[in-house]
Amino acid sequence: LAHLRMARPATRSAGLSSSQQRGRYGHALVAIAWILLSCLTLISVVYSVRIYAALVSDDDDGNGADIASRRGGRIRSSGAVGPRSKRRPGRAQKEDSNEEPNYALLYPNYDCVGEPVRINYSSSEKNCQQCRDFCDLRFKGQETSPNELDSTSIFVFGEKGVQIVNVCAGQFKYERDKITTLKVIRPEEGCINLGRGASHARFV
Repeated sequence: LAHLRMARPATRSAGLSSSQQRGRYGHALVAIAWILLSCLTLISVVYSVRIYAALVSDDDDGNGADIASRRGGRIRSSGAVGPRSKRRPGRAQKEDSNEEPNYALLYPNYDCVGEPVRINYSSSEKNCQQCRDFCDLRFKGQETSPNELDSTSIFVFGEKGVQIVNVCAGQFKYERDKITTLKVIRPEEGCINLGRGASHARFV
C-alpha cells in the first residue's frame, strides 16, 4: 500500500505534463494556421491590385482610341505607288496645322517614318499654284532629292487631295504626254508609300 501511495503522485505529475504538452501543440497549430491565413490574405490583395491595374490600363487604351476616333484620326491603308502602310502619324504632327488646314507631310522613308518635309496648300511654283516640286526639296541630313529616293511616303491632311505626278512640272515645262499622274491621295487614305519617281505634288 505504501508503495502504491508513493506511485500515485508520480502518475498525476505525468498526467499534468502531458496536458501541458498538448496545450503547447494546440497553440502551435493555431499560430501556424494564423500565419497561413495571413499569407493567403496577402496573396489575394497582391493579385487584386494587379488585376485592377491591368483593367485601368486597358480602359486608358480604349479611351485613347475613342478620342482618336472622335477627332477624325481614323487611318485606313490604301493602294499606292509603293507598298501599303498602316502607320498613324504622331499626334503632334496632326495638330501642327500652322493655321493651314490643308497640307501634306512628305517623309524620307516608307510608313511615314523619319523627319518630314511640310508641303502647304499655299505653296506655289513658277508653273502652278497650290503645288510643290520635289526636285529641290531636301530631307534633313540628306543631299538626295525626294524624287530620287526609293522609299518616300506622304500623309495628307485637311479636305483637299494631292495629285502626285512623275516629273517636276512646277519648275520645268513638259509635253503633256510626258506627265503621268501616279496617284491622287485623299486625307482619309492615311499614310501612302510613294518611292522613286514621285516628283510633284498638287492639291486638288
